[in-house]
Amino acid sequence: MPKRGIFMIVFAARSGSTFLISILNQHDNIMCYPEVLQHKTPDQQKIFLEGMVRGDKVEKLDGRRRVWRTCRNRAPMFPLFELKSLFHRPDWIGLKTQLGQISDRAQFRAIAEENQFRIIQLSRRNPVATAVSALNAHRLKEKFSHHNAKAATERLGALHIDREDFDLMLRKREMQKSRMGEFVSSINTPVHRCYYEDMLEDRGQFMGGIFDFLDIPMEQVEYKDIIFKNTPKRLDEAILNFDEIRDAYKGTEFEKYFAS
Repeated sequence: MPKRGIFMIVFAARSGSTFLISILNQHDNIMCYPEVLQHKTPDQQKIFLEGMVRGDKVEKLDGRRRVWRTCRNRAPMFPLFELKSLFHRPDWIGLKTQLGQISDRAQFRAIAEENQFRIIQLSRRNPVATAVSALNAHRLKEKFSHHNAKAATERLGALHIDREDFDLMLRKREMQKSRMGEFVSSINTPVHRCYYEDMLEDRGQFMGGIFDFLDIPMEQVEYKDIIFKNTPKRLDEAILNFDEIRDAYKGTEFEKYFAS
């Protein structure tokens, strides 16, 4: 293993990435940044990624210390992040990003291949649940100014879905997921593909797969409910007009997902 390993979580929206990095940051030998590539130019992203490879401190990686402020303001999602970034040199350092946040994909691919980044591809199997979760996230944003329920009292309950809005969201998310998969497959570097549904089913086994991929021992971590699931697992409990929406997709590739 290199002196310092670099990993990237390339994720589809609404796939549990925030929860995942909150767990990773509890491991002594891992430090994972949030979506720090967002709104950066290709040159800025290049500087940041190359700084990660060198092992630069957080304030050197971003002179405006945006990373610092982001992690501090979102505590306790990122426990001890500031202390780790200043006084500790973990074996693995990473970040999470959506495909659309990568300004220059050819540049990202070249840096990843040259330094043999390990890629964790995170998505959901059920596109219908993804679309419902995305619509719920918009509701949360309008009411609480953030996309995730940070307390049980912020759960909004079932929603009435406009068919056109839902169809647009469904196809948009599927297109994004497909493009993400194609991009990750084009990078000649180790890839670990994992799914939100497996995280819900067995968190220990899910995290064990990631730790194995990074070749580091699994540590006991606390699976604190820092993010509360806002969309019920059963779609008929999440959608007020469930029958109407389900019936609109009978005979299509999406029909089977309404039953899961």
